[in-house]
Amino acid sequence: AGLFFQSFRLYVVYEGEDKDDVISQLRKRVKDWDKA
Repeated sequence: AGLFFQSFRLYVVYEGEDKDDVISQLRKRVKDWDKA
């Protein structure tokens, strides 16, 4: 859980041109966690 919140905080703070790509990658990762 700690790692998830760390990544979530990083993705919220992250500002850049590929922000949308970062968000989509994070969503994929979370979906994979749900399957596991």
